Amino acid sequence: MRFLAWILVCLMPSMVFASPIKVHLSPSSACVDDNHVTVSLNVDAGPFVLVGGQYFLSYDTSKLAVESIETGDEPFTLFIYSHVDPVAGTIDYADGIQIGGQGTSSAFTCARINFLVIADFCEPIANLVKWRDHGPNGAVNKFADEHAQSVPILGESLTPMSANSTPLSMICPDDKDVRCGSRTSPQFLGHASIDNSDCSYTVTYSDLTTGTCPGTIVRTWHIVAECGQVLECQQVITIHSAESE
Repeated sequence: MRFLAWILVCLMPSMVFASPIKVHLSPSSACVDDNHVTVSLNVDAGPFVLVGGQYFLSYDTSKLAVESIETGDEPFTLFIYSHVDPVAGTIDYADGIQIGGQGTSSAFTCARINFLVIADFCEPIANLVKWRDHGPNGAVNKFADEHAQSVPILGESLTPMSANSTPLSMICPDDKDVRCGSRTSPQFLGHASIDNSDCSYTVTYSDLTTGTCPGTIVRTWHIVAECGQVLECQQVITIHSAESE
């Protein structure tokens, strides 16, 4: 009966009566360090027992490509309909409860969209995935409840995210041989850097010193990139006395 209620509501796309339920679009990471991101449709708890839903979204085709769409958490595990237009960047999707299943009024995830990140962008961008006003034939974003009543969706578009999925390449300063008394700071002996990313990163170093003159400094360089990638390399600075030359 609950499944039948969902089907009946789908056949009446313009009839929406109840107060809206908020649905948030959330990325699996606010800063993507590989080329995949999952966007979840997270539903707030509400006064209605929901048994199915239909969702009409759009996405930025210059940054993202749809790989797959999954049904949500229990009880929304029944796939009903999916259509993706990769040129227009639109997604039409519907899912609901299994036949004979129980609906829910609790907070839950109603669907997940898996995207391929096709371009890096260092600065966070909002609304890479957002809600459309309607789908084909005037159908609107909504849920169906257990009484065949339409429950409108108040959609919140994707929160800001950035992507730096290119494998980073670290440039380590060359090992150095210097005389006692020479300046050994990075200002004189070089800094570590990344050579294949325009995104920001933080560089730090630590020294392990053995002896003084002669002696050795093992300088360990650490780079933390914008999305949290950590790179490390070592520079060896050998200090020679005049007598040893």
